[in-house]
Amino acid sequence: MENFDNKIVIECVQGLVNDSKLIDKLCDLLNVDRHHLVKVVTDLDKEKAYDTITRRDLEQIKKDILDARSQVQDAQGSADYARDEARNAYDYAQDDE
Repeated sequence: MENFDNKIVIECVQGLVNDSKLIDKLCDLLNVDRHHLVKVVTDLDKEKAYDTITRRDLEQIKKDILDARSQVQDAQGSADYARDEARNAYDYAQDDE
């Protein structure tokens, strides 16, 4: 039972860590510190985004998303290349036997 309790505690702590990372990411995207995040989100809900987020900010967010997407595609290409190289190395090793 103690292992089960420990697992629950660990999962709860991990959930808090994940939530904290998400809040940090939101703060970065909205260019605001944690203390003002609630106001910014509330303003967004009230359609007052023009008070907190400029068009330039939205363009920067779009650029960041496109850059991240490009990096993911590059990483996927590198992973595919590494997998092919590993497969070739395995095949060469099998041939040498």
